[in-house]
Amino acid sequence: MGSKARLSVLGIVLGGLLVSGCSDKGGPDSAEQTMQHDHGAHQQMAANGDLQETTGGKEQLPTFLQPANDTVRTAYMAAAGVKEVLSQIPCYCGCGESAGHKSNLNCFIKEVNPDGSVVW
Repeated sequence: MGSKARLSVLGIVLGGLLVSGCSDKGGPDSAEQTMQHDHGAHQQMAANGDLQETTGGKEQLPTFLQPANDTVRTAYMAAAGVKEVLSQIPCYCGCGESAGHKSNLNCFIKEVNPDGSVVW
């Protein structure tokens, strides 16, 4: 991928981050700070308020993005394609402290498992 293309993808990713990556998802109140799990969709609400879902790979977006607009879904797909870049960018929007994100990548992806499945 060329330098200009990489910068374009990064711009899309960062723009999507501003729109959705670290938004307040109305997490559980303090009495519900334990993991909540929806067995049908493989979604869970982490104690920090992050909605997480495991999919078969980076080509399969989580179902919690279905109601989102195309720009947000594109940002998540782009983030999956530039993991190495985003992992080097600090989380600057505050979710590093509130959600324990280690980098900008964690605003989109919690982890990629050895089998290729992705925890979004």
